[in-house]
Amino acid sequence: MNRFASAIFAFVAFESLLAASASNADVASPTPAPAAASAAPFQEFDIKVPAANARYITRGPDGAMWFTENDADAIGRVTAQGEVSNFPVPNAASAPSVITQGPDGELWFTERLGNLVGQLTTKGAFKAYKPPTPFSAPLGIASGPDGNLWFTEYIGDKVAQMTPAGKMLEFPLGAQSRATEIVAGPDGNLWFTEQSGNKIGRLTPAGTLTEFALLGDNNYPASLVDGPDGAVWFTEVGSGKIGRITMAGAMKSFLIPTRHSGPGGIAVGPDGNIWFTETNAGQLGQVNVSTGRIRELALPNTSAGPVGIALGPDNALWIVESNANKIGRFVP
Repeated sequence: MNRFASAIFAFVAFESLLAASASNADVASPTPAPAAASAAPFQEFDIKVPAANARYITRGPDGAMWFTENDADAIGRVTAQGEVSNFPVPNAASAPSVITQGPDGELWFTERLGNLVGQLTTKGAFKAYKPPTPFSAPLGIASGPDGNLWFTEYIGDKVAQMTPAGKMLEFPLGAQSRATEIVAGPDGNLWFTEQSGNKIGRLTPAGTLTEFALLGDNNYPASLVDGPDGAVWFTEVGSGKIGRITMAGAMKSFLIPTRHSGPGGIAVGPDGNIWFTETNAGQLGQVNVSTGRIRELALPNTSAGPVGIALGPDNALWIVESNANKIGRFVP
């Protein structure tokens, strides 16, 4: 197995990682929550392509929700009325991963296996741009405060800045840091997770890097969101926690009541609290921003394998049910 294949295998293992136990020293835990209630009202819409292995979702400029189909090499679209359409990516075996709305009002997504960053208009026109580093495995992507796109290079161990015209500038990280997802923080900087580095990174638009070590070991930080409280919140797949970091680098972690839940995507809900998916448990979780208390809700199909989650223009949470091959819509 070559270096690229080995690293991709490590990423696949990370996505399906069962949460492991970790020390709770210096970690704030919530009051234990009751057993997960049913997530109702909950709607589900079938993805048009069988076994698409859909992953991440974002709000589009047209009021619809757009999502990636990792195994189908396609981008999906679902309207508030549940109408689903499909746009095949021109590059075969590209593995579309994270998707976001860009500063230009178009959809931008990473092609992890294709080593490309893709652009898609709402009319269905594609373009693709190749990072300077070969086999870099672009993964997370977000719009930055500087009017550019920013993305992580999972194998390349870099974070890259990209103009909407496709010009790129890369910033190196430490070896084997395995940067996963990235988000623009409330301080005007870029914040990202380092899966193997067990750190949260902060990068200024000018390229100044600061890293913050997580509490405990083997946390495997993954998805992030700019919280409503001036902090960045993130999932810890390995330790089964939700983390919070202030702009000064102060951290807290909140233990998810369900063990080995595999927290996946994370978003701010219409209620001003933090919502996240529990991929292994088939549940949604809510963290009360004020108290840190976690509430869990079971999906209609607990084998659905929820991953991506995003707030829609209809004030509903939209969830990618990867195993069930559906898109869910939930009104808290």
